[in-house]
Amino acid sequence: MSLIEWNASKHSVNIKHFDADHQKLFELFNDIADKMTAGEGNSIILCILLELRKYGKKHFIAEEVLMDRYAYPETSIHKQEHIIFTEKVDRFIERYKAGDKKLSIESFFFLKDWLNKHILETDKKYVDFFHKKGIE
Repeated sequence: MSLIEWNASKHSVNIKHFDADHQKLFELFNDIADKMTAGEGNSIILCILLELRKYGKKHFIAEEVLMDRYAYPETSIHKQEHIIFTEKVDRFIERYKAGDKKLSIESFFFLKDWLNKHILETDKKYVDFFHKKGIE
C-alpha cells in the first residue's frame, strides 16, 4: 500500500537522476509505513531507516555537488534542509535502537511531510535554474 504516491506531474523536477532518487525515497517511506501497519518489529523498521539515511545522503550529495558547481543561489538554505532531515533520521534511528515504541507515528508523519514539502517547495525552486544550465 502506498501512503505517498509519486506523481510525475506534481513531483518531477525534470532532472532524471533526481526524479529517480525521489521515487526511491518515496518507496523507502512506503516500506516503513507498510511495516508499521503490519505491526512488524523495530528491527525491520530500523533497517529501512538505515537505508533511507544512506540513500538520502547519497541523493543530497548529488544535489549539493550540482548546486555548488553551478553556484545555485539558495544552496545554503537547501543544504540546511538536508542537514535537518539527516539529523532527524539519525535521532529516529537512535530511538529505535533504544526501543522507543512511540517513534513510529512521529517518524511516519515527519518523513511524509518532509518528503512532500522538500520536493514540492524546496527542490522545485531549482528546476528553472538548472534547466537554464542545460541540466536534465
